[in-house]
Amino acid sequence: MNSTLNNDNVPWVALVGNPNSGKTAIFNLLTGMNQKVSNYPGITVEKKLGTGQFNDGTVYHLLDFPGTYSLTPESFDERIVAEQVLQWIHGENPPAVIVSVVDATNLSRNLYLTTQLLDLGIPIVIALNMMDLVDHTEKIDPSSLKKWLGAVAVVPMSALKKSGLNKIKDQVRASIFTQTVNNDIFPLEVTKPLETILMPITSLLFTKLGYTPRFAAAQALRLITRKSTLELYNRAIQEEQKIDSKTLNELEDLRTVAIKEIEKEKLKPSSLEAMLRYKWLDANLAQDRSDQTNKIRKIHASEKIDQILTHRWLGPGIFIGLLYFIFQSIFNFASIPMDWIEAGVNWLGKGAVTLVPESYFRDLLIDGIIAGLGSILIFLPQIVILMFFLTLLEDSGYMARVAFMLDRGMSKIGLHGRSILPMMSGYACAIPGIMSTRTIDNWKERLITMLILPLMSCSARLPVYALMIGAFIPPITVGYIFGLQGL
Repeated sequence: MNSTLNNDNVPWVALVGNPNSGKTAIFNLLTGMNQKVSNYPGITVEKKLGTGQFNDGTVYHLLDFPGTYSLTPESFDERIVAEQVLQWIHGENPPAVIVSVVDATNLSRNLYLTTQLLDLGIPIVIALNMMDLVDHTEKIDPSSLKKWLGAVAVVPMSALKKSGLNKIKDQVRASIFTQTVNNDIFPLEVTKPLETILMPITSLLFTKLGYTPRFAAAQALRLITRKSTLELYNRAIQEEQKIDSKTLNELEDLRTVAIKEIEKEKLKPSSLEAMLRYKWLDANLAQDRSDQTNKIRKIHASEKIDQILTHRWLGPGIFIGLLYFIFQSIFNFASIPMDWIEAGVNWLGKGAVTLVPESYFRDLLIDGIIAGLGSILIFLPQIVILMFFLTLLEDSGYMARVAFMLDRGMSKIGLHGRSILPMMSGYACAIPGIMSTRTIDNWKERLITMLILPLMSCSARLPVYALMIGAFIPPITVGYIFGLQGL
C-alpha cells in the first residue's frame, strides 16, 4: 500500500493521541513548526501537516490529527479521526507508522485509544509522554508494555524537557523500513456467547470488506456500541470505499439482531467495548505493576485550587470577580494609550492642515484617511488587553474549569459549558467567537452558540447603539423608573 503524500515518495507518519496528552507539542518538536499548544482539550480540531528529518537525514511527513479518546466517534474531532482510519482500512493511503502519544500519568485512559489503533495492523510506536511528571516511586516498564500490547516500540519521553525525541525518530524510521506487524489475534477476552452473537457481523466484515480477523472483530464490537460507527459507512459509500448500499443494509440488520441478543444476556451494548477494553487493560497493567495510581508531583496543590475554583458557590463568585476585573482593566488600562492615539491623530491632522494646501485631497487625507484610521486604531488597546486576558485564562486552564462549572446552568438554555468562551470572545468581536465554537462537541449546541453570538453587543457596536438611541428614541421616563432609552 502507498504510504506517501502528494506522490512525492516521502513516507508519512500519523500522530494520534488523547486531547491534552502533549501531542501538538511533540508535533512542533518533530517538525520545527509552531502550532498552538495549551493545557485544555480542543487545540487541534483539524489535521496539521509538517515535514521533519530522521537522524540520518531522511525526510518524512508528519500529520497531526485532532485529539480523540476513541475511534468510536462522539464529537466532530473524533469523527475526523474515525473517518480517516476507515479510509486507511479501505486502502486509501494509510500511514507508514502511527505514533500514539500516551500521557504516562494516566495510562489506562490513554492506552484505550492505543489498543484500538493496534487493531489496524499498522506499525505503532508509543510515545510515553510526560514521564517527567510521573512520581519517582512509581515504575513504568516500557519493555513490558511493548510485549503485552504488541507495539513496535514504547519510548519514554518528555515534550516539556525535549527528551526522548531522537529515540522516537529512530524507532519510527526502523518501523518504516524494517518492521512487520502480526495482526491476526484479537486480544480482548470475549465470552463464548458474546463471540457467537458477534460472529455474523465479524464474518461479513471479513469476507465482504476484506478486513483482517482482528480488525473485523474490533469493528463488530464498535458497531454494536455506537450507531455513529455505522453512519461512517454512509460516507464510505459516497466515496466508493469497498462498500455498497446492499452490504450496508445487511450490516444494519445484523447489528439490530445482535443488539437484541446482547440485551438478552443482560449486557449494555453502549458500554460493551469500553467494558471489555478497560477490563483487559486494567488486568495487564495491574499484573505489570505499571499503573500504581500514577500521581503527579504537586497534584495535591492543583486539586486544592480546583476545589476552590470549581466550588458550587465560590466558583461562580470568583469567575464574576475575574470578569469584573478584566472589563474594568480594559477601560482603565486602555484609556492611556487611547488618549495617546487620539492625540497622535489630532497631531497628524493639524500637520496635514499646515503642510497640504487646501484642496479635495486635503479633505480626503484629513477627514477620510487620518480620521478613519484613527477611529479604528483607538479601539486597538481595548481589543489587545481583552485578548491578553482571554489568552491568559485559556492557557492557564481556567476556562476549561469554567466550562465544567457552568455546564449545568448552560444546559438549561440548550448550551454547553464550553459555550462560555465563545460568548466571552463575542464581547470583543463575533467573528473570533464564532470560530472558537468549533471546540463544542455537539453540533446542535455549537449551532445555537453561533446563532446567539452575532446578537451580543461587542465594544464596536456600543457607540453606534448610543448614537442611534439618542437620535431616534426620546428621553422619556415611564413611571419615574424606566427610561425608554435605557429599555
